[in-house]
Amino acid sequence: MQIKNIAEKEETSMADIIRRASEYFIALYPEYMNSQTNWTPPSPEDLGPFLIDDTQWRLLANEREGL
Repeated sequence: MQIKNIAEKEETSMADIIRRASEYFIALYPEYMNSQTNWTPPSPEDLGPFLIDDTQWRLLANEREGL
């Protein structure tokens, strides 16, 4: 793992290397953080009716789990 090797070479922790890498990334792409503020999840799609009756869900789940 390269991060572990870098941390050993720098005589620091992997967590410190990851923190420094995160700070570097944010400095390179400051607009990325601003562009994410207006994100909304996609609208759900109609996937049609269920293929089995809702009373059978537990039986089907237990069957697949080997219970």
